[in-house]
Amino acid sequence: MKFVREREACLMILIGAFSKLAALKSSLIVMMGLRPSLFHLLLSEMPLTEEWFISKHPAIHYCLLRVMHTHVAAHDYFLSNSEWLVQSNSPSCLFAQEQLQALARLLTTKIQWEPSRTLCVDWLHGLLSGIDNAALATLSHRSEFVRIRWAVLTSIINDKTNEKLYSVAVRLKVLCAGDNQNAVSITKSVLNKLKTSSQSVGIAVWSSIDMRTYLRVANDGWFMLSE
Repeated sequence: MKFVREREACLMILIGAFSKLAALKSSLIVMMGLRPSLFHLLLSEMPLTEEWFISKHPAIHYCLLRVMHTHVAAHDYFLSNSEWLVQSNSPSCLFAQEQLQALARLLTTKIQWEPSRTLCVDWLHGLLSGIDNAALATLSHRSEFVRIRWAVLTSIINDKTNEKLYSVAVRLKVLCAGDNQNAVSITKSVLNKLKTSSQSVGIAVWSSIDMRTYLRVANDGWFMLSE
């Protein structure tokens, strides 16, 4: 056990050594001088989204997650060259999409450390804050946005949540269903959540649900909720 703790401490120091480099904006060394890029080193080459790593080494995972968030936040989440918003051949044109895919995996993984869960939500909130509502509506059909909506919904229903996550849920229309089956599924999940929530959490969850979803269930049959 002592050996494991010592190795974990060494890894945290090594990962932490990237923090100043990660915070540099528009650095030629960071953007072009590294192979792989610092972005892919942190996101892909290291087990940032691997469940075994998250559960067995939560402190190292938090350290890695924090450096990754520092890097993307320093570059405004790489949205300026993102293929979501502009036509671009930039090496970073897919970085925003890759962030969203990673966040979907993180939100559906059982992260025990509260600071790590909070940092994931902060990261997602920051990424989406750089996209206006018109662009978000256009992007909503893309597979990565479909996955993140379900990941956020799962997180709201199963985990302790915060105001930023509810804000993200509203922007992504997570609690808005387009058909009766999804409307019933969402409303049933919310009702189950309310049974075990405090008053303040219950109010926040209920205010996040799109009322058209609630009314769809009300109009088409509450009996389906008991099935």
